[in-house]
Amino acid sequence: FAPAVAGLGSHTITYTLCGTPCTFTIIVSAVPTAAIAITETSGTNANDGILCAGADATLTASGGGTCLWSTGETTTSISVNTAGSYSVVVTNNGCSATATATITVNPLPTAGIVVTETSGIANNDGIVCAGAAVQLAASGGGTYLWSAAGNPTAATIAVLPPATTTYTVTVTNGNGCTATASTTITVNPLPSTPNITI
Repeated sequence: FAPAVAGLGSHTITYTLCGTPCTFTIIVSAVPTAAIAITETSGTNANDGILCAGADATLTASGGGTCLWSTGETTTSISVNTAGSYSVVVTNNGCSATATATITVNPLPTAGIVVTETSGIANNDGIVCAGAAVQLAASGGGTYLWSAAGNPTAATIAVLPPATTTYTVTVTNGNGCTATASTTITVNPLPSTPNITI
């Protein structure tokens, strides 16, 4: 027969079979409480499992002595950067439990800059004469941050480069993912004023 035992730990059972006493010990182990902690700093909120493309997340299992991940890895922590569901089987004293975590990967914005100017030989080629104004229009995201003086945040800015200058804009979309675009404005000097002798 199977005697009933209650509670965790070691239980000693004694019974008599055909006049012969028998004693044996039953050890009851707890089923582990499996869990996965997500560590990442990508996107809008840290450690929520929602990443931007190219970022990594660390998944750390707890609750047992050994781990077997759905990726085949057996370490306590693994690094992932692909969207999907990841599970781990945690085993302790021969008892197992499973935990699952989901990783979401959002795309980066496609950052771009359109140059508008009417100086120099050709319009809008980013090659201007000294003193000319240039309009830079960014695209690809919800918010913008320029490297120009004052770090403007408008999508379109006007600049007056004193010399050849590279302008960079950081584009951030609604998922907190960022990308950058850069453009170089080449500034050519004005011709010198000729001296006229009469």
